[in-house]
Amino acid sequence: MNVPEAALALALREGARLDATITTLTVLAPFRRRERHHRVCLQLQPVCLGLLPVPSGALIVGDLAMHFDMTGPFEQPIAPGTYEVWATIATPPKTGLLSRLLRRENPFGDEPRVAFLTLLLDRTEPTSYVLAKLKKSPDDRPIDAHPGFGIDLAGAAMVDASHVDAICELPMDDLWEVFNHLDHAPEPATGLAGRIDLPTSQPTPAIVSETGWGDGAYCSYWGLDADGACVRLVVDFNLPGNA
Repeated sequence: MNVPEAALALALREGARLDATITTLTVLAPFRRRERHHRVCLQLQPVCLGLLPVPSGALIVGDLAMHFDMTGPFEQPIAPGTYEVWATIATPPKTGLLSRLLRRENPFGDEPRVAFLTLLLDRTEPTSYVLAKLKKSPDDRPIDAHPGFGIDLAGAAMVDASHVDAICELPMDDLWEVFNHLDHAPEPATGLAGRIDLPTSQPTPAIVSETGWGDGAYCSYWGLDADGACVRLVVDFNLPGNA
């Protein structure tokens, strides 16, 4: 699969711009459809969400409220430790008065979205990126053949994989409620992503985030230095395309 290296390289660049082309399909009549391509330039702003402990060295990202169904830990372990995690907030240009008066279609909307989550292993700038493969359980669902993780309730979490069993003991409604408590997150991530403690018997530190376009399938990538060592993990919510 193609690795979107140019987009991934923008994840932690203050003031970077990400060009997105959004395709919409309108059903006009039986057997008549209209496909339109909308271009938008998104302003990116990275913000540090806090520190995430990964004591086991095994990391997982997936749908929190679905108990991490449709995902698995990354095949590549990392050194046990505590790491900074950043969210990259993508803000579209405001819809102009003329566009509003003419009721021009704006599929992206005016609200910011999360474009990337980045876990920093090292502050070295990557020279290349590779797909971060997952240890998925084989199944017959299409998502299980996809190289990324699935989102069904539009909210993702990044945690140490050793905590998944404890998280799965929590009711799904309690986990979904977590996303209503992101008001403490730093601007401009407020309400979108943050570092929280999940209410397991021993509180579980987690990074939680909305997922760009919401439901879909998303890939993650290891950023490598010139020697091939992993220096960051970037979760891509695929704003330039449809998830």
